[in-house]
Amino acid sequence: MVLLGLILTAATVVATRWHAETEHRSEISHQADLLLAQSKAALAALVTPARILTSMEIISALVRQPTPNSVLAANQMLERAALTLAAEALYVMDGSGTTRAASNWRSDKSFVGKNYAFRPYFQQALSGQIGLYVAQGVTSDRLGLYVGLAIPSGDSAAVAGVMVLKYPAHVLLPSRLNHHVAVRHIMTDEKGIVFASSDPELQLATLGQLDPATRAAIADSRQYDLNSLSATGQAFSLLNKPDDQEQWIRWHPKSFSDTIWNGPTLNHDWLGQLLPLPRTDGWHVGVLLPNLIDDQEFLLHRLVPNILVAWLGYGMLLLGWLAIHQRQKHLAHLRLLMRRVPVAMALFDHRMNYLTASHRWLENHNIDTDDLAGRCHFDLCPDLSQRWRQIFDQCLEGQWQRQEREPFGSEEEDAEWFTWEAFPWRDKRGRVGGLLIFQENVTGQVRLEQNIRHHRDKLSYERGFIENIIVKMRASKRFNPEFLRFVMAPVEKTAGDMLLSALRPDGVQHVMLGDFTGHGLTAALGGPLVSDIFYAMTAKNIDLMDIIHEINQQLHVKMPIGLFMAACFVEVDRHQQQARLWNCGMPELLLFRRCQIIHRVPSGHMALGIRAQDSMAKATVVVNLIPEDRIIAFSDGVVEVCDPDGNLLGQESVEAVLTQVLEGRQELDILRNFLEAYRHHPEQADDITIVEIRY
Repeated sequence: MVLLGLILTAATVVATRWHAETEHRSEISHQADLLLAQSKAALAALVTPARILTSMEIISALVRQPTPNSVLAANQMLERAALTLAAEALYVMDGSGTTRAASNWRSDKSFVGKNYAFRPYFQQALSGQIGLYVAQGVTSDRLGLYVGLAIPSGDSAAVAGVMVLKYPAHVLLPSRLNHHVAVRHIMTDEKGIVFASSDPELQLATLGQLDPATRAAIADSRQYDLNSLSATGQAFSLLNKPDDQEQWIRWHPKSFSDTIWNGPTLNHDWLGQLLPLPRTDGWHVGVLLPNLIDDQEFLLHRLVPNILVAWLGYGMLLLGWLAIHQRQKHLAHLRLLMRRVPVAMALFDHRMNYLTASHRWLENHNIDTDDLAGRCHFDLCPDLSQRWRQIFDQCLEGQWQRQEREPFGSEEEDAEWFTWEAFPWRDKRGRVGGLLIFQENVTGQVRLEQNIRHHRDKLSYERGFIENIIVKMRASKRFNPEFLRFVMAPVEKTAGDMLLSALRPDGVQHVMLGDFTGHGLTAALGGPLVSDIFYAMTAKNIDLMDIIHEINQQLHVKMPIGLFMAACFVEVDRHQQQARLWNCGMPELLLFRRCQIIHRVPSGHMALGIRAQDSMAKATVVVNLIPEDRIIAFSDGVVEVCDPDGNLLGQESVEAVLTQVLEGRQELDILRNFLEAYRHHPEQADDITIVEIRY
C-alpha cells in the first residue's frame, strides 16, 4: 500500500509540473497574441501619416522644383507635423537620396543636405514598397525606426522623392504593460537583434551568435553600434528551430529577482515566445514571463494541494475496496449516503423493492415514510404509467435508459421538467441485482431558457421595427436621379452609405456621397439628420459649401463621439460649365474625359463631425467641364474588398474596371459583379456605393 502511495505521489508531481508548464506556455502565447495585435495596429498607424504627407501639395512642390520658399514652407510644416506625430524626425529626400527638408532644420545636427541613399528604406521606397528599417542614426546617433514612402511625380508613375518618418525604436511596443507586472516585451529584426524592449537589459541583445559576415554587413551599413552589440551579447537560448514560425526562447538575465510572499529572494530563468510581425522583413515581437514553476508559490499553491488530493483519492479508493469486502457495513454506509445526497436517487432490487432512497426522491414522489426497505415502488406509486413500467422492465434486462428534460404535468405551463437516468446494478456474480435511478429537476433552467428565447425574439422584432423607421426617414422623394448612374450594395438593411442628389432653384445640381463609420443600424443613425439638412438648404438655393459647414456642425453637436461621416460633395453648374468638388476622407474623386482620367481629387479635409467650425475653403477643387465628362465617386468599401487570401483590391484595379465600363458604355453593375467575383466569399465586409455624374 505504501509503495502504491509513493508511486501515486511521483505521478502527481510529474502531472502537476506538466500541467503548470502547459498553463504557463498558454499564458505566454495569449500575451504574445495580444502584443502582436497591438504592434500590427501601431505599424498601420505609422504608415498612414506618411501616406497623407506624400499626397500634400507642399511636399510635391518641394521635390518637383525646390526653391527657397518651398524649402522653408516644407521645413516649417514638417517641424509641426513631427510634434503632432511624436516623431523624432520627418524629412524629405529627392531621387538621389539628398535631404531637401527636415523637421530638425533648425538643429546643428539637421538632416538637410545629408545623403542617405545607402539606407535600405530609401531603396525600398524608390521601388514602390513601404520602407521599414531600424538603425542607429548616422547624424543623431540615436536608434530609431524609419518609415519611408515614395513621393509620386505628378500624374506619371515615376518617383520624385521619398518621405521618411523616424520614430523611437520602441514605438511599436505598448507604452504601458498589462496586469502582469513581470512581463517583458521585445522586438527583433531579421538578424535576431533586439532593437526594442521594455527592459533596458535586453536592448541590443541577440538571439544567437552573429557570424562574421553578418557583423561585417552591420558595420558596412552602419545599422548598429557593434560595440553595444558586443557589450550586450547573447542573452537567449532557442528552444526550437530558428526557422519555425513560432519560436520559443529562454532568457538568462544577468540580474533579476522577485519576492514571493515576502519570502527569500529567488532568481529565475524567463520563458518567452516570438511571433512574426506581418508586413515586415523578418521582424518578430515577443513576450517573456518568469518561469516560476520551482518557486514557493508553485510548491504551496499547486504541488502540495495536488499531492493531498491524490492521497485523498487514494484513501477513498482504499475505503471503497474495504467496503466491497464488508457487505453489511457497505449497505449501512450506502443507505446513510443515499439519504443525505442533495439529488433525487433511489436503489431498487430486481423486484422493484426499495433498498434505500434520498430525501429529495421522497419529496419528488410525495412519499412520507422513512421505512422504505422492502417496500415495492408500484405499491407506493399506484398511478405509475405503463410507460414507466416498461422502462423498469428494460433496465432489469440490462439496458440503460436516459431522458433529457422530460415534462411531468398535464399543462405545459404548470409542468415540471426532469432529466433522469436509470441503469441496472449487478451483484458479484455479474447478474442484474436491481436498478439505480437518478432524477434532476431542471425546471428552473428550462424556464430561464424559455425567457431568454422570448426576450431575444422581442429584441429582434424591436430592432427590425427601428430599422424600418430609419429606412423610411432616410428615404426621400426629393432625391433627383437626373444625370446620375449609381449602384448601392449595403451589408445590412440599414446602410452606413448614403447618396443624396437635388437641383437648386437656379438649376445647379448638388450631389453627396456619404459613408458613416461602421455599417448597419449604428452607422445609419445620422442619415435622417444629414438628408434633411441637405435637401432643405438646397431647396433654399444655398451654396453647397455652406451646406457642408452646416452638416459638419450638426454632426459634431448631435452625434455621439466616434460616429462621424466621410463624404464627397459635387456641385455641377451647367451654365458655367464647371464643377466644384470637396473630398472629406473618401477615396479619390475621378474626372473622366473621353474614357481617360484627367483629374483626381484626393481627400483634402477630415471626415465631417470630428471638429466643429472647420473651414472648407482650402479643400475646394474647381474643374472645367465639357460635354460627356464623367465624375465618379465611390465609398471605401469598393477599394477595400479583399480576396480569400486577404489581398485588397485597391484604387488602381477599381480605376481599370471603371475605364473598361466607360469605354464599353456598360452599366455600373459590371463593377459590382467584378467586386463579388474578386471577393469570392458570401459575406460582404462593408457597404458599397458607386455613383457617376454625367455632364
